[in-house]
Amino acid sequence: MVKQRKLKVIFRCDSSVEMGGGHLMRCLAFAELFRKKKADIVFVCKSLPGNLNYLVGEKKYFLKEMPANLSFNKTVDFYNSLLGDSVDPIFVFDSYGIAAREEAIIIENCFTIVIDDLHDREHICNLLINNNLLGDTNAYARLLPSFCTTLLGPKYSLLRREFVTPNASTRNNTVIVFFGNGDSSGQTLRFVEAVKKLKPNLRFQVIVGSQNKDLLKIKSVSLPPNLKILVNPANLAALFKKGKLYLGSGGTVTWERMRTGLPGVVMSVAKNQVPSSQLLHDLGYQIYLGPAESIRYENVFELCAGLIRNQKALSNFSNKGKKLVAPLDVKEVLKLRMNLRLRKARLSDAKFLFDLRREPAVALNSVSKQNFSFSHHKKWLRSKLSQPDVSLFTVLYKNNAVGQVRIDSDLTVSIALSQKHRGRGLGAPALILALMIDSKRRRSQKTSSYTALISRENIQSIRMFEKAGFKISRELLGSVPDGFAKFNKNKFGIFSENDIGEKHDN
Repeated sequence: MVKQRKLKVIFRCDSSVEMGGGHLMRCLAFAELFRKKKADIVFVCKSLPGNLNYLVGEKKYFLKEMPANLSFNKTVDFYNSLLGDSVDPIFVFDSYGIAAREEAIIIENCFTIVIDDLHDREHICNLLINNNLLGDTNAYARLLPSFCTTLLGPKYSLLRREFVTPNASTRNNTVIVFFGNGDSSGQTLRFVEAVKKLKPNLRFQVIVGSQNKDLLKIKSVSLPPNLKILVNPANLAALFKKGKLYLGSGGTVTWERMRTGLPGVVMSVAKNQVPSSQLLHDLGYQIYLGPAESIRYENVFELCAGLIRNQKALSNFSNKGKKLVAPLDVKEVLKLRMNLRLRKARLSDAKFLFDLRREPAVALNSVSKQNFSFSHHKKWLRSKLSQPDVSLFTVLYKNNAVGQVRIDSDLTVSIALSQKHRGRGLGAPALILALMIDSKRRRSQKTSSYTALISRENIQSIRMFEKAGFKISRELLGSVPDGFAKFNKNKFGIFSENDIGEKHDN
């Protein structure tokens, strides 16, 4: 009986005073789901000012700190050393600072997942998760490759276990106040000073991260008896389940509080929070006041006092929120991992690639008709894998090798699929992904186009390449073997209508 390899999941995320802790917190929630599957879990985080990296250790995950300001080439080396000899791991990106070019490094060897909440950046990944309520369902139409699966909306929320368990039976009259772990704009201190000055007839529990730059000032304020400061409370979910109303920022915390049924009066502390906060307001899921720096607290306190007395309105917000948000099912993610993907070919693929080349249909349609031994093939494969200007990919479907795509140093492209996997629509997406990865790797080269030599009788292959954007060449650049046609594809136009364009020069 073959022993099943242990799943390895790598999370690449950061936290800091400037960006807050939302990226790290939702990755920790995601990691909980994989822990149930007994996966090996690694967090890769930069040591940025005010980071929350210590939480990784508290959760007993392995932390690998990544040097800040690495060059692209150094980043490639760092990831390669991190992956080592891992076999088909899952790699999760959750950071605004990671470009599609960096994602392309990883997709050669991993099933890649991007967690996003901006829907305005290109990504190269197998799966994208955005649990925001998107107003524009076509937001990703030109930002993702056609082979990428998307899980969009609050029903795919990354929630820690404590937010999913049943709520408390009764709630107190407390307003839970939270402006994020980092609170780089200083809204917590501003709120505390407003309470001291205006003396509203409300009870507040103010949650403050230990990295808050104003923490000492907040603690030094002579607090009124109706305001309690909680620094890094052990169980945020318990507070949300007992509180009557939430007042604070949007962001990742939105889905956590909504799942617990805590109604919210929300203000944005960052531009990326505005679209989702406004849409949730427009659809009646919360009250959005606008940017935090522009609000007047005398009006906010009056609004909160009115809501505390209006049980019907609170119940409506609570029920709608709980129905909207649901936790992501990791089984769905692992099922998607079985979809079509590529990985960099390895010497261990030699037998599969040798048998593939010897299949009658593959041999018939190959430019070279030469027969060769397995030892010769292994020598050839070892040589190809050592050449940095050659891209050789093994095509995987349902975690099994089903074909190969090769892009040689002269940008000649070839593909072969095993007999039982032809005619399933796998070829064109595999070509698109291979070209996308290769194009990112070669972006510094001045070569203009990819070329494919295809037998004129191989109609299925011609259609496959045409779906991937190739067109028959009218130029006779070099000799074309008898019975073959030459197809070209512009290097920087390799994306179909639903694929990524080369808009950014990250």
